[in-house]
Amino acid sequence: MFQKFYEQRIPIRMAKSSQVILLLCRGQGSEPRLDFDLNMMQFGPILPHSAGDEKEVIVKNPCAFPIEFYNLEFDSQYLEEEKMLRLMKGYDEYNTILLPPRTTGEKLPPELLEYFEGKCTVEVEMTPWPWVQIFRHMPEV
Repeated sequence: MFQKFYEQRIPIRMAKSSQVILLLCRGQGSEPRLDFDLNMMQFGPILPHSAGDEKEVIVKNPCAFPIEFYNLEFDSQYLEEEKMLRLMKGYDEYNTILLPPRTTGEKLPPELLEYFEGKCTVEVEMTPWPWVQIFRHMPEV
């Protein structure tokens, strides 16, 4: 397992004071790592609309803690959560939002899920019925 050591001085400024206190913080952490049995995989030519080609890859987690491993294109939970997070307010100037840490496979916090459900309900209530759109575009007789 890959251990990483951290050391950072954090400046603390008190209101109505010109003095700056430097707080020294030290720590260590385990860097997540996955081991793949193949470093590179090559596929032969594949024709459009053909059955394609398959290869098997073995992925091992040598760490003492679980690691969530997923493919962004095929993970429906990730795609749904991304859609919810795009509607959230609270992003900073670096387009970052702070959320509590989650364990492997855990869903978004319940407060975010409730906010998203409420926002979807409001959007549905504000969307006009389809026939309203049809009547607006009908020629006058």
